[in-house]
Amino acid sequence: MNLKRGLNRKGQEGLTLTTLLLIVLGVIVVVMVVLFVTGFFDKLSSGTENVLPGSLQAAIEGCQLAGDNGLTADFCLAYREVEIDGKDVYTTCMQSEIYNSLDKNTLQVSSCAGNHPDATAYCENMKLSSGTNIVVYEGESSRETTCKLLIDAKPSDSTQVDA
Repeated sequence: MNLKRGLNRKGQEGLTLTTLLLIVLGVIVVVMVVLFVTGFFDKLSSGTENVLPGSLQAAIEGCQLAGDNGLTADFCLAYREVEIDGKDVYTTCMQSEIYNSLDKNTLQVSSCAGNHPDATAYCENMKLSSGTNIVVYEGESSRETTCKLLIDAKPSDSTQVDA
């Protein structure tokens, strides 16, 4: 009969596993909110800004790889978005800031003469905004302009037929 008394318990006293988990999650949330409000995450992320290479350094590395492997199309025709003197510009590996930083001894692409990208088509195909800066290559020279100026200067495709 003592056995009946032990089986007649209504519930367990103390904290349940669910209650403990909720308390732990609550403490974690409070700690995260306090860290966010105090700016801890801003300090943490500011240390990573200079760890990754900038767009210019990344372009130099990409151009070095393309040139070393003889990838003429990637070296001469592929536009890259780089930041030069605080301004975003679309250019190729022939941009002086990029080209002058390359190790010329390992390059297998000797020249891009006569092998230049169509900047107007690039602006149109990539749907770049009219104020986007892009470098246009003409022969051995280059100039920086905007997509708007290129597209506005493009000859009209409509032709008139005289009757």
